[in-house]
Amino acid sequence: SIDNIPLRCENLSGFFAPIIAGNGNSPTGNCVSGVKIGAEKSTWNIYPNPVSLGVLNISCNNCPAAVASFRLMDVTGRCIASASGNPTHFTWNLSGYPSGVYFLSIETDNDWRMVKIAL
Repeated sequence: SIDNIPLRCENLSGFFAPIIAGNGNSPTGNCVSGVKIGAEKSTWNIYPNPVSLGVLNISCNNCPAAVASFRLMDVTGRCIASASGNPTHFTWNLSGYPSGVYFLSIETDNDWRMVKIAL
């Protein structure tokens, strides 16, 4: 859960990613690392996953937003890092964080995604 809201898994263009469930249901399905999440107008690429050499690359093709907000959350839903930048290509140095499973939240004016990543 994130902030005590249960997660569920949803298939987004062939890739599974955890999605906030507002109905109180417990998590369902098998969540795997999403590396390419598509919408009708934009496609997010998050690589490498698992992260190697501490650097995560995030890019959005056909993204109309000029700025995106990124949040790195641990498995308890606690935000441990945040940044903002150009969604066309953003490089985030995560080398200072311990190995493990995290959730990456990406938000623009018209899009919100959450992806499971491994460091």
